[in-house]
Amino acid sequence: MVVFTLFWRPIYRYGLAYAISLMIVMIWLWRLWTKARVLIQYPQLTTILRDHTDSLVTWLVIGMLIGWRMGHIIFYSWSYYRDHPSQIFAVWEGGMSYFWGIIGVVIAFLLYAWKQGRSSSLFGMVVDSVCAIVPIGSLIGRRGNFANQELVGRPWVDVFGSYSLDSALQYWFAWVYPLVDTIPRINTHLIASMTEWVVLLVLCQYLWRSQWYQGNPRPWQTTRRYLVSYMIIRFCLEYLRQDSFDERWLWGVSITQWIIIVGLCVISIRYWYHKKTSHARW
Repeated sequence: MVVFTLFWRPIYRYGLAYAISLMIVMIWLWRLWTKARVLIQYPQLTTILRDHTDSLVTWLVIGMLIGWRMGHIIFYSWSYYRDHPSQIFAVWEGGMSYFWGIIGVVIAFLLYAWKQGRSSSLFGMVVDSVCAIVPIGSLIGRRGNFANQELVGRPWVDVFGSYSLDSALQYWFAWVYPLVDTIPRINTHLIASMTEWVVLLVLCQYLWRSQWYQGNPRPWQTTRRYLVSYMIIRFCLEYLRQDSFDERWLWGVSITQWIIIVGLCVISIRYWYHKKTSHARW
C-alpha cells in the first residue's frame, strides 16, 4: 500500500515502517556510546559503537532482510515463489517473517564479529542493546500488518462460540476486516502489540538496564531471554491466527510452532552447554 510519493517514487507502508525502525536503532546506538557511564565502564564497547555503528547497521539490514524474506519464502510460500521467482524481490508487496528476521540479525552480528576478529561477547552486548528496543520495531510492523489487513485472526465465534456488540472485551478484541470478509475476527494485531511490545519492551529494558547500570553485563543474556519470551508468546498467538490454523501440519501444530519448538530446544541445549563450560547465568 502506497503511503505517499517522494520524487515521483511511491513510498510503501512496509518500507516506511522498516525505515522508521532502523532510524530508531541508529539513534539508540548513537546515544548509547555517547553516555558517560558507557565511556568510562566499557571503553572497548564504546570503540565498537563509535567506529562500527554504520557497518553494524548495514549488516543488521542485510541480515534482517535476508532472514525476513527467505524465511517467508522457504517456510510459508515456497510453492508460490517457486512458480513466480520474479516476485522474490517484490518486498513492497509484503511477505516478511519477523521471527526469521530476528534470527538473521543475530547471525549477521556473529558473522560481523568473526570478520572483525573480535570477541563475540562484545558484539553480544551490542545485540543486547538492540534487543532492548526491538519491540518498538515489532509494534511498527504489527501496525503495518493491521493497515494491510493481513495475518488476521480466526473468526471470533469459532474460538469463543458467541459474539455480542454489548461486550467491552469483544469491542476491543473483535474486529471486522473489510478486505478479508465481514466476519468479526480476533484482533490478533492488538493482542500481539500488547504482548510483544508492552510486555517484551518492559522485560528487555529492565534486563538491559539492570545489567548495564550495575556494571555487570552478561553478553547475550537479554537476547536469549527476549528470544525465549517472544517464542513462547508467538507459539500461543499461533492458535488465534487464521493463516496458522489453515496451515496446521503435524499433530495440529503449525509450521511456525514447530520451528519455535526446535528453536527453544537449540537455545536450551546451547545454554546448557555454555553453563556447563563457563558457569553462565540464565
